[in-house]
Amino acid sequence: MLKLATLLVGFSLLLSGCALFNTGGTNLKAENMTLEFWGVFDASDAYDEIIAAYSQARPNIQIKYRKLRWDEYEKELLEAWAEDRGPDIFMVHNNWVGKYQTKIAAMPAVLKVPWLKQEKGAFKNRSVTVVDTVNMPSLEEMKDLFVPAVYGDTVRDGQIWGLPLAVDNLVLFYNRALLSASNVVAPPKTWNELVTMTGQITKTDNGKLVRSAIAMGTANNNNRFFDILSLLLMQQGALTVDNNGKVILDQTKAEKALDFYLDFAPRWQSNGNKILTTAYTWDDSVAPEATDAFIQGKLAMMFGYIYQWPFLKAQAPNLDIAVTGVPHMVEGGADINKGVSINLANYWLLSAAKKTKHANEAWDFIRFATLGRSRTVDANNQEVIKLRAENYLENNNGNYAKLRTPALNELISKYQKSNDQRFQPGLGQVLTAQSWYRGKDAAGMENVFKQAINAVIYENKETREVISGLWQAIQGINF
Repeated sequence: MLKLATLLVGFSLLLSGCALFNTGGTNLKAENMTLEFWGVFDASDAYDEIIAAYSQARPNIQIKYRKLRWDEYEKELLEAWAEDRGPDIFMVHNNWVGKYQTKIAAMPAVLKVPWLKQEKGAFKNRSVTVVDTVNMPSLEEMKDLFVPAVYGDTVRDGQIWGLPLAVDNLVLFYNRALLSASNVVAPPKTWNELVTMTGQITKTDNGKLVRSAIAMGTANNNNRFFDILSLLLMQQGALTVDNNGKVILDQTKAEKALDFYLDFAPRWQSNGNKILTTAYTWDDSVAPEATDAFIQGKLAMMFGYIYQWPFLKAQAPNLDIAVTGVPHMVEGGADINKGVSINLANYWLLSAAKKTKHANEAWDFIRFATLGRSRTVDANNQEVIKLRAENYLENNNGNYAKLRTPALNELISKYQKSNDQRFQPGLGQVLTAQSWYRGKDAAGMENVFKQAINAVIYENKETREVISGLWQAIQGINF
């Protein structure tokens, strides 16, 4: 009777997908499970190869990826968690870590991951639970593994809250033909050079702009205004962050940075008169958005991110589009703050949801995708070892559809040596790219800056008054 009971228990375990045998020395049992992975922008094919390889390594774990639209992403996340559903793994913007910290399961130092291994028995195959012990990166190892921005963004309260596959940084796109037609040999390396170029490139017809040098100065029709102004503030040393993550604003330096940004657009008096600034080249009449003007050949230069390059080429195949680094305060890339080059980082992290019932497995997949390696044999029977993050960077087909800059230091070195021109501008800046924490309401912070710009342009406010109000508004934001 006892033997029969034992057999029934064993049989029920096998039916449920749990293993009767455990080679890991623990009581953990492997379950068949599907982990939901939610992302934004990336189609599923960006992860197909990584997901397939993971399911092969962990046969009992399936990963189901869902792409959401940017404008619905946060709303969907919060609604799903409120209803006790939603993803096990989700993408978090580098500026959202503090905002979503209570929604994330912090990365454990060590994972215990049970998985099912099929073994051949004397009479029939059996499923055996194998428990892998996986050491995750320490805080110090994070500094060695990833580019500097990652540590600053992902480490809070002594814990790690996400790992990236790529790290983008702000770059400058330019139209070679428009620069040449304006007798400009090369894109600007400094902000002063940019000001000089605006006079050469800008064209008006009966007071209306018909060709602009660069999209700067406004907030309503330039979706990169916050990034550009953030870069200027950081390069000036006007915006820093203390050890508690609170923003410190040097109001004198901030006023200078804001004035510079605003110089590229007109200012309107209360009587409706337009005051043209020294570097006037852009206003709300040019186009609804900077990207539209650039694609139409009416804008010579535009700030953006390297992932946009394929889109720009596809939308404007006849334009000779190139990309370079952003301008700096002085020649050679140095900026006022500490005399070093400062660039702006912008990227996404993979994190495990706090509400997941499978945090170990979720973090195991994140580790596999961002730090794992594949081993294959080439035509010469030589072993080829490759980081799985490269699958994501190369978009499987090696085309331009999802161009990204690596996050791993090891891949930075590899891509620099390859001299792949698609990546060089971003690679040249990624080690000096930084970001700053915008509080728990990043959209609210951006809106505060937008209101400051519009107050000067449309309400004839003084920049000093606006900066003072900006500082008060920043202090009121929940950090």
